Amino acid sequence: MERYAALELHTALSQWCTRIRATEELRACFQHLYTKHAAKPMQASMFKDALLAVQQCDSRAPCQQAVEQLVQAATAVLPQQKK
Repeated sequence: MERYAALELHTALSQWCTRIRATEELRACFQHLYTKHAAKPMQASMFKDALLAVQQCDSRAPCQQAVEQLVQAATAVLPQQKK
């Protein structure tokens, strides 16, 4: 959880200049950490960050593509009630 918090994805997702990279990092977290290594508090933080990424998506094609990939990765691992 400490390493995830150190990424400060919440802040990075809110800033235009770091939004795409932060979305890609969050996608990687969902793909590699969510089901195997993430404790419940970390899973909750990841879910909140994913919601923020969707809300903050802008009109740039790379941003939209990164958010689409994030949603696909999250959908693959999230429990049914959060999809």
